[in-house]
Amino acid sequence: MLTTVEAQTALDRLQEEKRRSLEELAEAREVLDAAETSSGDALLAARLNSDEKAAASIREELAGARQAVAEGEEIVGACDRAIRQAERDVLAARAHELREDVRLRWPDIEARLDRAARLLAELRDLEGVSWLPEPVAAPSGAVASGSWRRTKTGEAVAELIELERKAVALETRAGVVSPPSIVAGRADLALFLGCLGAFEPAVQLKVGGRSYIDDASAVLGGRKLPPPFKPTVEQLVQAKLGG
Repeated sequence: MLTTVEAQTALDRLQEEKRRSLEELAEAREVLDAAETSSGDALLAARLNSDEKAAASIREELAGARQAVAEGEEIVGACDRAIRQAERDVLAARAHELREDVRLRWPDIEARLDRAARLLAELRDLEGVSWLPEPVAAPSGAVASGSWRRTKTGEAVAELIELERKAVALETRAGVVSPPSIVAGRADLALFLGCLGAFEPAVQLKVGGRSYIDDASAVLGGRKLPPPFKPTVEQLVQAKLGG
């Protein structure tokens, strides 16, 4: 596997070669254009003078100019193909370096996870309870239902997951099949990564015996909403009197 520097150096060299090849191709096309412009008159003159040697020379010059253009076009096309592959090599090299960083960090993080698992198992055996990090509190002080904070180990794991995510994006662009995540198989990661939970309403969404959800469903279904309930004076008096 090439390093990123090596892959980028190879790409830069190919791009420079393409630039030079395009310049040479432009020159060859100018030569061909000049040769084709003058070849007709020159061949006619050679025929009138019965000078077959001159005619052969003109035809040879014309064929050489056409061959030079064809070769130049082939070289530019080859440069394009090589550049596309070199660009993929650069992406693959960057992804490889990200995964190498993950590989080097993983043993220490895995050791922390294993130690935490042993300590939590001891806690369950000793106290008969399972540990969960403290809940996530919003600036207002509200706490989301089912939330818990990310631990120090979880922060390190999240960094590895983000590096792997970047590597997958590069590998996808490079046409490389991504390997499995290095953290695959660790079902206990969720406890350390944290959870935002979900906020639940503190009051019931009921107004005049009808819910907001009922009203929204009626509007979406094209049904007319019934008018809100407005009690009469007689109804209010009866309610107060218990009638």
